[in-house]
Amino acid sequence: MHSANEVWKQCIHCNILVSFQDFGIHQQICDGAISSDSTSHLPHGYIWTGVFYAITNELDENENILLPSFKNTLLLMHPSTMKIMNFVKGDSVLLCTKNTQIILKCWPCVEVQASSVFIPAAFLFNCNVKGHFAIIPYTDYINVAVNVTCNLHNPQAYLKSQKVKDFIKKELAHIYITEGMNLNFHFLGYPFSITIDAIESSVIRSENMKTSERKRSKKTLDDICMRLKHLNLNEGRSSDLEDSVNEGHSFSALSRKSFQCSTPKSSKPAVLNKSSVAEHFQSVSNVDKCSVLLSQYFSINKHTNFHIDFNKCDEHETFSSSTKFENLHGLEKQISEIKACINSVIHANPEEHVRGLLLLGPSGTGKSSIAEAIQQ
Repeated sequence: MHSANEVWKQCIHCNILVSFQDFGIHQQICDGAISSDSTSHLPHGYIWTGVFYAITNELDENENILLPSFKNTLLLMHPSTMKIMNFVKGDSVLLCTKNTQIILKCWPCVEVQASSVFIPAAFLFNCNVKGHFAIIPYTDYINVAVNVTCNLHNPQAYLKSQKVKDFIKKELAHIYITEGMNLNFHFLGYPFSITIDAIESSVIRSENMKTSERKRSKKTLDDICMRLKHLNLNEGRSSDLEDSVNEGHSFSALSRKSFQCSTPKSSKPAVLNKSSVAEHFQSVSNVDKCSVLLSQYFSINKHTNFHIDFNKCDEHETFSSSTKFENLHGLEKQISEIKACINSVIHANPEEHVRGLLLLGPSGTGKSSIAEAIQQ
């Protein structure tokens, strides 16, 4: 649910609910995309970088947007960008920021049209509010991980269980992972973070990749990054750039629909303006491109083995209700009140036989934790 203090309007072109303060710029972009002719001139041949519609103004201590709870939150990318790179549904692309990378697995349409300019930003996990992005085609192979080693940040005793390990594995099944990636999760309402320390695969990509393939991939990324550097933020045509894209790009059709990425807490927000666009793409060309070529991404399946480093957990902690709930949430008093209410209802009419209790509430609000606590 979004805040009652915010005003929301629905765009008549794309039926997207946008906050009132962002509606003006959204309407300009959407109107321009709708009115343009996708077969001839597309307005503004530039990458749309960092227009992020957050459903809340709440930020953490590092000025990062908190996890969106409204699925129509959007990250807008200009249609000319998608047109230039010939994206279609199922294409693999690499979403690059200055501090992290994540592969997007599918686009929200069968074929890219001028009106298809939206990426659901709910797929972006903990994005920097002032950060900006670059979109680069990902042409490398993706192998299945056999062994994955994770490092748990600020480990707690309640996370030292097979349930947590199964939960992490299930969440990671929705994304492609690489070594060094930071991810944030919520388990039964409790937040925690992990880092992917090491990944082992049964297939060594570097041995199977032909030299000609490697040269062709590097040349393509060089060419795209150099051209992105010169794109103008306010004007230009995309038709003269279409020839720069290698029409031989092949992308695997991918079926998963959930994506996550994490911006490290140490990252500093950067202000995007017209004068900094060229410098940003210069950095993409010189830095992020190299990371793309060197990074290797993996998918996981039910046969992937997970190892989570719990060495920093306090072995003296127990899973008793007093430790688990009092130390973490301070809910012992509330639990006692809930028990008293339940007892009063159960014993109000001795003739009625109560067979069970049903706890109602949104996901992640601690229903399972309360259910465990009131049974102690």
